[in-house]
Amino acid sequence: GATTGLLVRGADGVVVEGVRIHDTSGIGAVFINSGGATGGALIDMLVERTQQVGISASGAAISLERVNVRDVGQADPAVAGGGIFTRAREGTVGQVALTDGVIERANYAGVAAFGAMVSLTRTVLRGAAPGSGGLGGNAGLWLDVHEDFHPALTAQQVTISEHGGIVLFGAAGTVDATRIAIAGNGDRGISVQPSGPQRTQLWLKGSQVAANVEAGIYVSGSDATLEGVWVSDNVPSAIVDSGRGLQIQSDEATNEGSGVDIRGSVVSANATAAVVVDSSTAALSDTRVEATQPSPDLRFGIGVQAQNKDMTGAPSSLTLVRTLIAQNHDVGVMVLASDAAISDSLVTGTLPQASDGLFGDGITLIRSITVPASATIHNSRIVDNGRAGVSVFGATANISALRLACNVFDLALEPAGEVEGMLQDGGENLCGCEQTEECKAVTTGIAPPEAIETL
Repeated sequence: GATTGLLVRGADGVVVEGVRIHDTSGIGAVFINSGGATGGALIDMLVERTQQVGISASGAAISLERVNVRDVGQADPAVAGGGIFTRAREGTVGQVALTDGVIERANYAGVAAFGAMVSLTRTVLRGAAPGSGGLGGNAGLWLDVHEDFHPALTAQQVTISEHGGIVLFGAAGTVDATRIAIAGNGDRGISVQPSGPQRTQLWLKGSQVAANVEAGIYVSGSDATLEGVWVSDNVPSAIVDSGRGLQIQSDEATNEGSGVDIRGSVVSANATAAVVVDSSTAALSDTRVEATQPSPDLRFGIGVQAQNKDMTGAPSSLTLVRTLIAQNHDVGVMVLASDAAISDSLVTGTLPQASDGLFGDGITLIRSITVPASATIHNSRIVDNGRAGVSVFGATANISALRLACNVFDLALEPAGEVEGMLQDGGENLCGCEQTEECKAVTTGIAPPEAIETL
């Protein structure tokens, strides 16, 4: 019933070991910078059933080893709490380092950091519950700016599951060997967004982002590098055309595009679209994009789509190098009012759209009413697609050293309104199932596929 189980103020080097703190009406353990440097270590501890926050560090530096925080803030969901809460205070950054910990069933967030530094190693975060009354939350990890301090995250061998992934605002984060799987709660796996003019920078490597809702990874007006990442089995929510693997877009407030580099990764068995790039820059290398499933109304299932956001934003820039685009629906790669460079890649097995049996193009270039589209496609194989290998609608395609085989049409050249498509032949292109024929574009009046909207 006490308000606080442990209070440390203006004292440093405090060590507490083997203690259980429970059933406080406020915070379990508080370290607050007031009157001097404050910090310490909590070791082999259990903090449970506190009504607001499990452990708090305000302008203090604490280390936690083998600490379990559970069932926090659940008595009053209108209170923004958290399993662990840290923030900057009076010009001093909060710091929390947690090793071999478990944070479970915390209201608002497993770990919430505002203008603070967080380091997690071999830790489990699960069962974060959403706050109410406009509090947001529902995150395993939530980092945001505070007192002009920008938060920083280092996470290694962390598992985040059951309600809430990672939310970063204006932060710098490195996440390694981490699994994020949140099924059925309407949340993204990782959300990367700016805070005012401050872009977030994320480096995600050797990790899995699976079975989330709406989008596996969402990047808005920020930058991310993904290396050795598996993004799979993300499913739709009530939001139309959701369930995407990666959503990369410009930010509504800053109008700045994102920049994402994806290396040696797999984007598989997501819904609606595997990778969507809206008024942003994305580069994929040594990556597989495969088996994208239709939306609940059986439309789409696109592999990679690059477009200008809502048909009014800046064009996107897409680069594919040594990338496999396979067994998707509707379109393998769509470039709408944007630019692309594709080389040393394979686009194969695109299936028609499940709702109507239409489309099934390997690569599609589409000009909008006012914005052109173009692509340079070099030294790639485009085979066994359900309609066209490459279809060009009022756009410009420069092709060289291609092998187009066993598509219904290897090359389709169509107008977009009154603007004719243009095909620039760089030579060494071969078509037909035997790949011995000269490539010739056909015009048959086929319609362009529909683009999906921004989330």
